[in-house]
Amino acid sequence: MHDAADVDVAAALTWAAGVAGPIAAATELTGGMTSTMLRLQSVSGPDVVLRLMTREPWRSHGEGLATRESRVQQMLADTLLPVPRSLALDAGGQSCAYPAHLMSLLPGHTDPDRADPAALGQMADLLAAVHHVEPTIEVRPYQSWAWEAKYVPPQWAKDASVWEDAFAVLRSDPPEHDQCFIHRDFGPRNVL
Repeated sequence: MHDAADVDVAAALTWAAGVAGPIAAATELTGGMTSTMLRLQSVSGPDVVLRLMTREPWRSHGEGLATRESRVQQMLADTLLPVPRSLALDAGGQSCAYPAHLMSLLPGHTDPDRADPAALGQMADLLAAVHHVEPTIEVRPYQSWAWEAKYVPPQWAKDASVWEDAFAVLRSDPPEHDQCFIHRDFGPRNVL
């Protein structure tokens, strides 16, 4: 994985300053696995977050991913869910050199190692609230990200047959279900 020092972000910072005003400082946020995430300290307004799809395979799909993220944030703006607000989008990376999404900064920090009952309860409550959202935009139907090439039991697995059973389930048609709005990447690294 690389950090922002390995990525030329000059064009992206110029683009973001055109939306958020002059930028006093840019600091890389930790924990991101798909993108370079920068906290931009504005000279005259609130701090914002710039997401740059710099890492593969997400960069190759960055236009669709950034567009969907922006649309969902716009849809959720009128809910009580604690989500960033989409401020600007350069989905194709024409201005930023990478697919980019500028959004508001939420207060807080990630704590990926926190797994106490109170934290897990708060996450469960938040996830239930996400599932109760009635989408007002067209959302992508469920699609498994576990394709056949991934169907390999990990070396640390004590019983590979359990993994093979799970792969058999993934190869079958999905069961009947009521669709609901889901997060798709909900976990301690992705909540504050």
